Amino acid sequence: WLNTSLWLKYKLYFYIIDVYLPTFCLNLAYFKNINEEKATLRGVNRVTDVEISLDANYLKIVPPMDSSLLVSGVNHAYFMNNEFIFTYTYKSRMEAKLFEGLFKVDGALIIDVNSESFISNLLPLIKNNITIDQEFYQKYPVPDIKINSYFSYVDSKVTLKPKIACKEIDRNSPYIKQLLDGYLTTVVNYGLIKENKAYVLSSIEDQYKFLTSDLSPIKAFGEVFFDEDMKTLKAKKSKRTSISVSYDVGLLDFRFENEDLSPEELAQLLKAYHQKKKFIKLKDNTILEITEDAAKEMDDFLEDFNISISELTKPVRKPLNYLLKLVSGQDTNVSMDDEVIKMIKKLQNYKNANYELSDSIKKDLREYQIDAFKWLKTLSSFNFGGILADDMGLGKTLEVISFLSSDKTTKPSLIVCPMSLVYNWENECDKWHLDCPFKLILGASEEREAMIKGINPNERALFITSYDSLRRDVNLYDVEFRFVIADEAQFIKNQFAQKSEAIKSLKSDMNFALTGTPIENGLADLWSIFDYLMPGYLSDYSHFKSRYESLIAHDDIEALDTLKKRVAPFILRRTKKDVLSDLPDKSEEYYYCKMETKQRQIYDSYVSKLKEDIQSGGNNILALLTRLRQICITPELILQEQFDNTKINLAADLIRSSIEGGHRILVFSQFTQGFPILSRELDKMDIKHFILDGTTKAKTRMDMVQEFNSNTDIKVFIISLKAGGTGLNLTGADMVIHMDPWWNSSAELQATDRAYRLGQTKNVSVIKLICKDTIEEKVIKLQAMKRELAESVVASDQTKQVKLTTQDILNLLE
Repeated sequence: WLNTSLWLKYKLYFYIIDVYLPTFCLNLAYFKNINEEKATLRGVNRVTDVEISLDANYLKIVPPMDSSLLVSGVNHAYFMNNEFIFTYTYKSRMEAKLFEGLFKVDGALIIDVNSESFISNLLPLIKNNITIDQEFYQKYPVPDIKINSYFSYVDSKVTLKPKIACKEIDRNSPYIKQLLDGYLTTVVNYGLIKENKAYVLSSIEDQYKFLTSDLSPIKAFGEVFFDEDMKTLKAKKSKRTSISVSYDVGLLDFRFENEDLSPEELAQLLKAYHQKKKFIKLKDNTILEITEDAAKEMDDFLEDFNISISELTKPVRKPLNYLLKLVSGQDTNVSMDDEVIKMIKKLQNYKNANYELSDSIKKDLREYQIDAFKWLKTLSSFNFGGILADDMGLGKTLEVISFLSSDKTTKPSLIVCPMSLVYNWENECDKWHLDCPFKLILGASEEREAMIKGINPNERALFITSYDSLRRDVNLYDVEFRFVIADEAQFIKNQFAQKSEAIKSLKSDMNFALTGTPIENGLADLWSIFDYLMPGYLSDYSHFKSRYESLIAHDDIEALDTLKKRVAPFILRRTKKDVLSDLPDKSEEYYYCKMETKQRQIYDSYVSKLKEDIQSGGNNILALLTRLRQICITPELILQEQFDNTKINLAADLIRSSIEGGHRILVFSQFTQGFPILSRELDKMDIKHFILDGTTKAKTRMDMVQEFNSNTDIKVFIISLKAGGTGLNLTGADMVIHMDPWWNSSAELQATDRAYRLGQTKNVSVIKLICKDTIEEKVIKLQAMKRELAESVVASDQTKQVKLTTQDILNLLE
């Protein structure tokens, strides 16, 4: 039934199933046992090409494999020979038209090409897809219709006006319609929009894309012409900006050069980048694509170096402290002159510097302390500030005193510290023989005001005050200091705190900071300290937050690495582990505090009672001596009222800063009545701690020892000197604080040995808290001068009379 003679009978049927037949045919099983008169169908094949040619008279379509056209469908043509059906998919709608109205001549399907309709309408559409004999061209010239494109640049718009290069055309011709449709589709693909009788590109982004596009699709329709203004329009990508840095009279001179841009155009580019624009147009009609990497690199550099965009149009000069940003950066497009490179090397090799240091101090400095001295001197030689962040117990105070002693500039300097450390600074300056006058700015407001107004701006001297006093007195300071030094600089970590604002408002040549914890709560702490050291070095806080803090909070390693490199030259941090070979196994320091007014009055009254008792030959000497020692800790130990406890506060401050430095602490005192007071202060800071005194049961005692040594969450162990001074192994601690000097120095040593013993792998710091101008200070001196006397002041049995001369006891009270 598939005999070719029957094809007309089934033509309508094949048209209906034309869309589905290819799928059907491809899946058709192998035909067997179909025995028709003239054909045995064996299967269905798909063909991808059919030969089409044109001679002088006919358009020929040669069927595949000696087949005949079975049917011409909507989407496919079907051919058949004696064994197979062939399916052919049309490549275009025009090709489908060729198969209509064909008749067979000599095995080929042909169409008469003599008609004018074929020459004008069909032939131009298919001429590029068939083989045309030269004889045909001679007989029938193929019409060649072009559309020329005329581009102009008017009123900041690219304008296109197309023209058909033919005098007479039939716009109703299918060929002309298809030609125009194809041209307009091509034009729209370039972003051109019809406007009146032309097509335009208004945005510079579309214009840039047009200028950088391949115009071959438009040129395929005809010639392309640009008017003179259009020829001036160019497209480029922005390039990296080169930066040169030179030294000029104490400042850094920055110059910015871009081979394609003037300084004004560079500023224009960066403003556009801030506005999230991707293109700008320059005065010479160049449309510049803003390259993201190059623009961001330049923008980051300007922000890091605190340079505004408006400054690019004039010479840019910045302080020398920006020098170390160049050292820490990855800016390969930055070039530096020889003088700048020389200064950088000096900063990097500070340990090799030679600075004069007095023999009286040098003999007591360890090698790492000499390095710190050289570091401070090198920074100050450039008028830079810095953070001395050595671990507690490494001698930051001595390092600073040696630095201050070496600077002979005739200007005053100021140290600001917590109130609990003011007298410690005074004592250390006296101990190490600071070679200039030093004075505390303390007392009533009238006294402080007089001291501040008495500061000679042209005299070399050191003044020491507390953060709280400075906060109250800041408006009185109109002198310019040589150095301002912030001890325990974490006190100014909050940029909005009055203490921070006060110290940042002081005038000075240079600022330094001492802290073992420059970052306590977050990176904002570090920014605030640097804002005091060198305002602007880390830019303003909003930039710092977006550039570093927020990124680092989301684990941006690159931002963290960049920040480290920026701040590293200005931070000197050594832990005890770093300088282990240069340290003794055990170090000892004294920290001093001073009594408050009411506390002093109570103390003095008991001194008078003791003197009277001595003069009268009384027997209350031991009890009165004990009362004096208790008052030195806090009068709360003998009176039922609350006081401002300077020694308790000092102990709490030291414990807090020590924990921040990674230490664990044993606190010893003879007077257990003070334990609840100290415990209360530790609770306020959420510091976990144990207390051991004479009431602690043996089992509980050992449980606490084991827990302390194994659980690093327990930071502090407060221990009675009598109950826990012996028999305990507490090597989990590496710091010991003695709240009150014990008359018998061997008892102190035994207590210290709870941490400093076999099994201890760290250096142990021993700190003794001393109340100035009291019996405690005298005992410390006597321990050094007359150890036998110190050990005889009080026996282990407090009821036993002490064998002391009257003069010995009076010496303790002086």
